[in-house]
Amino acid sequence: MPREKTSTPLLTTVLVAAVLLTTLLAAAPALAQHDPVGSYDIRGANPDGSEYGGSLRVTALDIEASFPFYEFAWEDPQNSYSGLGLLAKDGYYSVVWGSEDAACALQIFAMQDDGSMGAVWVEASNPAVGQEVATPRRQSADGISGSYGITGTNPDGSEYEGSLVISAVGDGQYLFIWTVAGDSYTGVGFPEDGWVAVVSSYAGEEGSCGQSSFEVDAAGNLSGFWWTTDPSAGVGSEVASRKGGSTLGKMRRRWRVQRQ
Repeated sequence: MPREKTSTPLLTTVLVAAVLLTTLLAAAPALAQHDPVGSYDIRGANPDGSEYGGSLRVTALDIEASFPFYEFAWEDPQNSYSGLGLLAKDGYYSVVWGSEDAACALQIFAMQDDGSMGAVWVEASNPAVGQEVATPRRQSADGISGSYGITGTNPDGSEYEGSLVISAVGDGQYLFIWTVAGDSYTGVGFPEDGWVAVVSSYAGEEGSCGQSSFEVDAAGNLSGFWWTTDPSAGVGSEVASRKGGSTLGKMRRRWRVQRQ
């Protein structure tokens, strides 16, 4: 669901968000080394500690775009679902998934030295990129917590402005609440090494959208963590072993989060 159009000047938005877009484009040559396309066996743990297994197939979408998008399709004995993924930074992929009526979206923020954050964002149902800049109005000593003014562009080029409040909710998680044209949207993300991946929902019930963040290792296997838009639900983990490749290796914990 595109955010409502306004007449806000977007020079700052273009300049700051372009930094992240340029970073993503610069990472494109690494795709040959970290290409996620293929079939995998998966094993994972839900936030409550219960385990699951299944399969994952990653396919490159045949569309014209600034950088590649991928479909991640999971199957296990209880579920079959898919998500939209893109390269978040060299060797790392972020995937957004959830129910269609929840209008799920993925934001990838790059933190700047002046406290501002530039983002590219994409909806799960639409492989086209929007851009956003969050400028601090008031920040706390608690990481990225604070109040921000935002300006942005939707994938169709229309413009919007509004506000963003970020607050820490424990275990490394941050709650994001956007207000644009009188409507509020919520998301959950984790800062890591100068960037923040956030899953958000424009509609639907709390927890109806999710995000998986994967690292690709030298053998082509994927390992990472996943969470939903419900900050109280906790964090799950998953390892995907490329079929025909090496055996499942020990997962490296890159996200500074803990299971509840």
